[in-house]
Amino acid sequence: MKRTFNILLAAACLMVGGCVSGEHQLKLTPGYYAEHSVAVGAKLFRPGILYTTAAEDDYIYHGPAQSYLGRKATFHVSLGKITRAVAVKVLSAKFKKGVTAVNSLTGVSRQSLILHPRVIAYQHMMRWGFSGLNVTPQIDLILKMELLAPDHTVLYAKKYRSGVRTGEAFLSGEKAPAAVNKLTHETIFNLVQRFALDLEKILEEIH
Repeated sequence: MKRTFNILLAAACLMVGGCVSGEHQLKLTPGYYAEHSVAVGAKLFRPGILYTTAAEDDYIYHGPAQSYLGRKATFHVSLGKITRAVAVKVLSAKFKKGVTAVNSLTGVSRQSLILHPRVIAYQHMMRWGFSGLNVTPQIDLILKMELLAPDHTVLYAKKYRSGVRTGEAFLSGEKAPAAVNKLTHETIFNLVQRFALDLEKILEEIH
């Protein structure tokens, strides 16, 4: 029995670990979040502006998994574009007239509420599942959300930490990039939603 288990484990290592290698582009994929329902509390009637710089939009994380599994693969994660698109989706539900996404604050009304999202820390891991025959992706990231004045003065800033989040298990190493990418989208979605739920309390604190 033990010999059979060892053979199965070795096969799993080859099937999963052996395939998680090479270079992988993890791009913005709206299907990973577009259908998610958004819970953001009461709507705000002020104009909402989602501000990110062009450099932030173009930011791509490059790195291997911070775990034994996946260490031979380099994932290039389009964190800037993912963060911007997810934030537009979530925060548009918070404002009565949605949000306007901009790369410059020139000409922005002083009545506007300017929101600035950035992922400031990111790592991904892969762990053996309970059966030892599948793998689960994990993500740990920090999203920084700021409220800005039109002159770029920071009125409020808060770091939202995801902690280690676990995604859907997979059997084939070929599915690792998609699994990590999906979990990345969902984790950012959840953190932006937490900010949206906090927003009314935040506005009370700064006024």
